[in-house]
Amino acid sequence: MSNLHTIFKELSAYQQGNIFYYPNGGNAGDALIDMGFYTLAQQFNLKFSLISQDKINQLKNNDIVLIGGGGCLVPEWNSTPNFLKSIINLKIKLKLIILPHSIRGIDNLISNLPEDSIIFCREKYSFEYCRNISNAKEVYLADDMAFCINPAQILTSNPHFKIKLSSKNIIRKILINFHRLRALFTSQINAMRTDKESNQNLNVKRSLANDLSLVASFGTENYQASLYSAKQFLKLINLYEEIKTDRLHVAVGAYLLNKKLSIYNNGYYKCKGVYEQSMSRSHNVTFIE
Repeated sequence: MSNLHTIFKELSAYQQGNIFYYPNGGNAGDALIDMGFYTLAQQFNLKFSLISQDKINQLKNNDIVLIGGGGCLVPEWNSTPNFLKSIINLKIKLKLIILPHSIRGIDNLISNLPEDSIIFCREKYSFEYCRNISNAKEVYLADDMAFCINPAQILTSNPHFKIKLSSKNIIRKILINFHRLRALFTSQINAMRTDKESNQNLNVKRSLANDLSLVASFGTENYQASLYSAKQFLKLINLYEEIKTDRLHVAVGAYLLNKKLSIYNNGYYKCKGVYEQSMSRSHNVTFIE
């Protein structure tokens, strides 16, 4: 049993306080991460409540806060570092567990965590950073949470989720239908990211329409929203047989669906690190610096 599974088993028997899960808001890749958490929570019969920044004052002594895995604890993003800062400023006796993350450039936060905090890193570069900088009681190396999902189960699920009527969601639905048509004529896609984490040194064509993490981004605010987004995301990936991407969770989804995959690094070591940790043994996967 891995350290991550051991923690979930221990948490399922915890009785001293309440357990809260903070899901990182974001795109369809974050939905896939959330589904990894929900999968383990169901497997170990873990009872928990969702928490957000505006409900942080309801935390009490002996509570446990699980911060959802991902790549939000870096200088490029604000919401999860702000949540972590608020946790630290509460000055109460709670236990913090950061689920498998890429972490860098937040020295002041990561070195002032609550006592007995535990950090899981999803690649060796963040692991070394946290081991050198953090005051956490334990720092572990673990696979990204999305590797815990069952893709077939998500693809055949029936999410109870009503899409909000908005211009962005209408465009997303149009783009999903575009890819269904596109996949009739080609089995390959360059699904490159189009945001501030993209690697500007890469000479590749980028198209918002092919940024699948954004196309399937219908929400992560609860289980049903994450399930719906994750299902749409995997369905998009599954339309193609060969995928080139610098989106980590397009890569993870393609890996889990056994696609021919070429991974490019993003703006830092996230994709490289997770490839080395979790995907390098596959003959279907190639990493390109």
